[in-house]
Formats: sequence, structure tokens, C-alpha cells
Amino acid sequence: VASFEVPCNCRNQLTIKKSVTDFIQAGDEINVTISLNNCKNETLTGIVLTDEIPDGTQFKAGSSNVPATVQGNTVKFNLNNMPFGADLTVTYKLTNSPFAIT
Repeated sequence: VASFEVPCNCRNQLTIKKSVTDFIQAGDEINVTISLNNCKNETLTGIVLTDEIPDGTQFKAGSSNVPATVQGNTVKFNLNNMPFGADLTVTYKLTNSPFAIT
């Protein structure tokens, strides 16, 4: 069975997909990738992406490919504008304690 993806101009939505390192050990870095695709048939403005930092992990300063701010357990990215059909990928790293229970 072949897969079929609905064309962007038929979806009329902002698509967000997140992936993280599949398996980690205590002390490993966690790679986070968030992909956005604007299929809203218009330019989106003032986009702010937030992501929760899980308990037991910390945001690794300087690890993101776009400027980030951290407040409590939330990391925030001001992405500004995104024209129709645009793709954007945000990457950053988390660290966890080498003394975490596995």
C-alpha cells in the first residue's frame, strides 16, 4: 500500500512535528528537533514556539539553531514570520544528570 500525503495547499494548517533522541543513558545529551510547515494559505506572523523541558533535564545553553530563552521548564523560540509553504526546523539539546536512575 502506497502512502499518500495531502498536498500543502489542501491542508490549510501549520504542521508541527517533534522528534527526540530515541534512547539515552544517564549523562547523555538529548537531541530535540521540531519541524514546522506552514500550509495556512497565508503568511503567519509573530510565531512563538514553546516546548516543555522534561523533569530531570536541562536546556543546553547555546545548543539551539535559533535564539532561545528559558523560563522555568519552558524553552521559547521567537520565529517571527513564516510565508505559505515555508519549512522551518528548530534544533536544540537537553542534558540530563549522569547520576540519574536508569
